[in-house]
Amino acid sequence: MPARLLESRSTRERGIPMKIARTITAGAGAAAVAAGLALSSAGAANAEPVPQLGLLGTDLHLPPVGECHGTLHYVTEDLHTPHGDVRTTFFPTGTWGTSEQCAVDFRVGPIAGPFQDVRADDGPVSVDVRLGKGLTMLAIGAVEPFAPNPGAYTWVDPFG
Repeated sequence: MPARLLESRSTRERGIPMKIARTITAGAGAAAVAAGLALSSAGAANAEPVPQLGLLGTDLHLPPVGECHGTLHYVTEDLHTPHGDVRTTFFPTGTWGTSEQCAVDFRVGPIAGPFQDVRADDGPVSVDVRLGKGLTMLAIGAVEPFAPNPGAYTWVDPFG
């Protein structure tokens, strides 16, 4: 097939030969792959967010009580340990978890346990949880005030 037929209309209109267009496209693709590999290997030594899928997202929804309102937003990071440890950090989005009057007691752990008791009463709080490698359900639920959360399926990279 003649090279002229393989050229796209835009490259032909611009006067760019197809061979040069292919070389530029291949070079750009190789640069993107190299950049992605560099970023993924650079982040492997540090904690990084893990993929999660939860019915209610990544918020612990708490009922408003008096002056206390809002949710606790949580972020889970892979600590890259041989046992699949993750760190879950809870951030108040309102007044819940910011003072002793609006303290939140909750439990965090894999669905099969063991659970860790955590108290948020002075801003963000973190807890390290051993989930194991692969796909695991991370369960989070408030004890006081009561607020159920079905948890989130969490992927801890078995190769990371």
